Parts: sequence; structure tokens; C-alpha cells
Amino acid sequence: MKVLEKKTFRLRGKEITISPEEACALMEATNGITSKGKNPKYFVVVGKKKVPVKSALESIVRAKGINLTVLDFTTQDAVRILRKLGFLIVKGKCKREALRRYIGALSIEGNAVKDKEKAYNDPV
Repeated sequence: MKVLEKKTFRLRGKEITISPEEACALMEATNGITSKGKNPKYFVVVGKKKVPVKSALESIVRAKGINLTVLDFTTQDAVRILRKLGFLIVKGKCKREALRRYIGALSIEGNAVKDKEKAYNDPV
């Protein structure tokens, strides 16, 4: 098995040194982290699953003991770092975002207006 060398990145003035294998292990170990707020559009492929890029980078940063949150870096920062580590980045939509374009046109409970309000106000 070929061991890839560690790479050093600078993110908001903090240095991160990590190998692709270590990054992969950290992202796989954080099953539950998902981006809150906007639905993510960019994902990193880890094994057989897609992980939002900002969530993936946040898991790496936290494991390295660096005090940064997803608000401290951009999606572009996450994509740049993960690509340099050799990960595949894909663009896609979350299922919830894909369904939102039909809200108001279809009625689930018999009232399209109430369904739309419930969908946008219901925290997930």
C-alpha cells in the first residue's frame, strides 16, 4: 500500500498538516456532522457516501485541535483543500432542496399554503 505524503495548508492563518489517509479516516469517523442552514451543493466522496465539503473540512479541523467553525472558512476553501488532498468533489443537491421546488404546487395534507409554511418553518 502506497502511503501518500502529508500536505500542509494554511486556513485563516492556522497551519494544518495532514495526509490523505488521515483525512479520509477523520471524515469517515464523523458520521453525524451535516451543514446547518443552507443546503450544501458540493460534496466530497468518502468511500461510498457523499459528505458536504464544509462539514468534512470542519471534522478535520476539529480533530486537529484548531478552533475554527464552518463560519470561519468558505466552501471554496474546503473544495481547494480537499482537492489538493486528492478527494473527488461532486456537485449535487440534497433531497430536501430538490423537493422544495414543488412546494405549493402539490398538496400533501390537503392545503398547499399550510404545507409550504410547514416545510419552510419546520427545522431539520
